This record gives sequence, structure tokens and C-alpha cells, in this order.
Amino acid sequence: MRRQQVADRSSDTTPAELLSGLRSICVALVLTAISTTNAAAQNFDGITVIDLDDAAGAKAIAGKNAGKPHIVTFVSAAGTYASLTGNGATRYCVAWADTSSYSGDRITFGRPRDELSKAGPGICLPFTLRFEGADRVRVEAGALYSRGRRVVARVPLIAFDWGQPHFARHDIESIVLGPVPAARAKISADAEVQINPRRLADGAIYEKILRVSRPNPDVPGDLRTVDGLIIAGEPIGWPWDAIVAMRKTERLPQRSLIDAFDKAVLKRYGPGALRETNRSQTHVTFSWFYDLFGRPVDLKTDDPSTCFPTRELWERAADGSDIGPWGCGLVFHIAHNGVRDFVSRYDVSAESGYAKA
Repeated sequence: MRRQQVADRSSDTTPAELLSGLRSICVALVLTAISTTNAAAQNFDGITVIDLDDAAGAKAIAGKNAGKPHIVTFVSAAGTYASLTGNGATRYCVAWADTSSYSGDRITFGRPRDELSKAGPGICLPFTLRFEGADRVRVEAGALYSRGRRVVARVPLIAFDWGQPHFARHDIESIVLGPVPAARAKISADAEVQINPRRLADGAIYEKILRVSRPNPDVPGDLRTVDGLIIAGEPIGWPWDAIVAMRKTERLPQRSLIDAFDKAVLKRYGPGALRETNRSQTHVTFSWFYDLFGRPVDLKTDDPSTCFPTRELWERAADGSDIGPWGCGLVFHIAHNGVRDFVSRYDVSAESGYAKA
């Protein structure tokens, strides 16, 4: 999901223009250093996910039956946008804000019915959100709908620090998430680095694909590769591009006992990981979660400022969803196929949820 900065738009904006423009507003949140020291303040600055859980409310906003989705809002000085999202992936409608309506704890999104002919399908009807408490928002849509709904995530606006030590601790083949120049300085001289831009229809570049390949010391003639996703710095005002996600798959030259492999993983990356076996009983996954300030996330937490309370939603969501691990500065996974005694292959992935948004 990449959103361009979205501000006020005239009524002749088309859905295609809006959807192609939603590219980097979440990244803009990273660049907007707004103080969050007053924890009691109720405002929509940052990312808010509201569990609508109401078919009537969804129909009042989307103008059609939309199940029981979530309202997701992105509010920053760089732009403001919302969507009605179902099952973590389906985007029923999108909307930009009436910026004059924003008073911190209250904001209005959407377009009147008489403008839909210009705006086209997929644009939300007007709805207003108003905080009623720390974890509750009143949703008002039309004359007949006004109900309080639960807030499941509130991600604050902060200045993001790529120098937090857990980024270096959870490197992949010595590559660390964060500024590309710093990452390239640590890549071995025998490695081949490929960076390929993803060019949009309008010619703009917001993302780049990274691949780092180096000789596999265990298999002559073979390569060990790491794939990554880069956010282009220029469109969002960073002085450098940044790696926001990486992954690799590796096969062991000799099979390892599960216990030995798991002990080596915990020794390398530290305790506190969540260990899970998938439903088909074919893979074991270790997961580490860190909040925006570099602290390990309590796996029993219901703190809406971390990504853990919405984990079930974003883990099953397709790429491009409006619900993601936005409240976690780093999510790190190691998955292996050692359910049946031995490990022969494992996968490693790292992503900065906040920056990747």
C-alpha cells in the first residue's frame, strides 16, 4: 500500500485519480513529527482503525451491502484519507476529508449523493467520526445512522528512528532495514546488488525492488539471495531511499534437528519470540514484534498503538490492504519445515510496518 499525499480535492476528481494517488500518505506520517506526550488527548492524528461491525453502517457509508468491515483513517499534515475495508483486503469505498471539519476529536469524510455522478463508484458517502472515549468512536452516516463503535488500532504520528538496535539485531545476510546507503555499506564486496524501480502509469516512482545475490559458500555455483522492498525517498522528502521489507529462503546443506535449530534461532535473535505451528502442521514460525519505539511487544497486550491487536486482520490481508502492521516498527519472522523432526529449509522476513504503510 502506497498512498500519495491527499489534501483537498475538487468535486471533479475521478475515482481513478484518487486511487492512483493513494500511494504514500502513511510514509508521510513517518515524516510528520507530532508530539504524542499527552496520551489523554483524543484526536485522529495518525492511523485509526475502527471495527464497524455493522452491516447497516457499512451500507450507509458505502451505499451498498458491504458486510461488516472496518473504517481506516490516515490523518496527517501531508494529507487525509479514509477507507471502508472488509476482511482486511477488500476496499469497498474511499474518501478524503472535509479538512474544515477536523477539530482533532471529530472529522468528516465522503461526498454527498449528488456528487457521486462526478466522483463515480467507490467513493464513500459522507460520514462523521467523533471520539467518545479512548477506545470508542461515534460513527454518524446519514440521518438514520449514529452508533458508537470500537477502536482496534490507534497508531500515533512520531519521528521514526532507524537507528534502534533491534534493526541491526534482526538483519538478513548483514542487510538492515532503513536507509539504503547504510545498508549498502554493509553488503559484502562479492555481492551483486540490483535495484529496479516500479514505475507507475504517470511515470512516478514510489517503490523499488531490491535483490542482493552473493555466492553460496555451501553450494559451489549457487547464489544466496535476499529480496527487498524500497521506498523511494524523493517523493516523500527523505534524503535517501529506505529498505522497508526483506525476505530470503535458504536450504540447509545438512538437515538439522528441530531442537538444535530452534535453540540456535533463539540464541541468535533473543528470547520472547512467539512460536507457532501452522494449521497444516508443515511449518513452525518464530515471530518477533517491536513497537514504534523499539520495545518488544507484550504478546498478551491489547494496546491499540501496537500491531498485535489487529494481527489476525493484516496477516490474512492481501498486499495493498489498508489494514497492516502499522503499529509495529519491526516485525520479524523465521519459518522452518521442521515439524517432522528435521529442518531442511527455512524462510526469514523482516518488515517495518510503520514505514511500509
